[in-house]
Amino acid sequence: MPKRGKLARGRYWARWRIYYRTASGSEESRRAEKIIDRDLAEQMGVELANDGPLNKTDARKVLERLIRETNEDAEGVQHQDDVRRACARIHRHEPRSMG
Repeated sequence: MPKRGKLARGRYWARWRIYYRTASGSEESRRAEKIIDRDLAEQMGVELANDGPLNKTDARKVLERLIRETNEDAEGVQHQDDVRRACARIHRHEPRSMG
C-alpha cells in the first residue's frame, strides 16, 4: 500500500481497524487497508452515482461495507490467526463462507 503520494483519479486508499477479543478476554485490534476503486465497488454491488471514475461519496459507501463485513467476520473470534484470515479474505475480496 502506498505510504505517500497520490493515487490515480477515482482510487482511494482506505484504512480501518478490526477489533476482536483474545482468549484471555482482552480486546485487541488489527489494522486493515485497501485501495478502493470502481472495479471493487462494482464487485461489491454498490450502486454508483455516475458512469465516470469513483467519487468520494461512493468510495465511502464501499468503505462502510468493508468495515461492516470485517466487523461481522471478527465477531466472536478468539485467535489472531482467525483475524488474519478474515483480513486476507477482505484483501482478496472473497465472499464470506456461510458455514
